[in-house]
Amino acid sequence: MSVLFVERRQNRLSGFSAWNSWAFLLPRCRSDQRCSRVIGLLACLVGLFLFGPGCGPAPFNKHLQKLRKATTTQFKASEIRAAALPLFSQNGIFTNPAPTQISSLPIFSDAPTNIDTGFPLGNTNILSFHIGSGFGHWGLVVCLQDQDSQQLTNDPWFKPRLTPWSDGIYFYSDFR
Repeated sequence: MSVLFVERRQNRLSGFSAWNSWAFLLPRCRSDQRCSRVIGLLACLVGLFLFGPGCGPAPFNKHLQKLRKATTTQFKASEIRAAALPLFSQNGIFTNPAPTQISSLPIFSDAPTNIDTGFPLGNTNILSFHIGSGFGHWGLVVCLQDQDSQQLTNDPWFKPRLTPWSDGIYFYSDFR
C-alpha cells in the first residue's frame, strides 16, 4: 500500500518520469542512505557480472599462447622455413598431408591432420599453414624471403592477426 502511495505522490508532484515508473521497486531509498549504498553496490555487482568476463584473454587465446611458446622453444624458425621451401614451387591450394616438420609443431597439435595450406593475398612467395573452424583459424605464415613479408604486414586484415616469430615467419590467429 505504501508503494502505491509513493508512486502516486511522485506522479502528482513532478509528472511522469523514469524514476516514478521504478518507484515501486525502491519505495524508501531516496531518503535512506543505507538503502542507497545497497543499490550502488548492486549496480557495481551487475556491472562486474556483465563486463567482468571480458577482462583478460579468453581461455582459448591462453591455450594458443601456450602452443606458440612451446613451438618457439622446441623448434627453430629456420627449420620451418626449410620444410616449407619445396611447397613454394607448387602453384595452388594444398591439402594434407603437410610436411611432417610442419604437422608435428605444437601449434598444430589440436588437429595435425587437418592443416590447410595456401598462398594468402594470392602471393606465391607467402605460404600459410592453418587449422581451425568457423570460430577461427590459427597457424603459421612463412614468407619465402624477408622482404616478402611487407605485403603481409601492411595488409589491414592480416596485420592485427599476425605475431612475429622470426624474420618472415609469423604466428597467425583470427581469435582476437
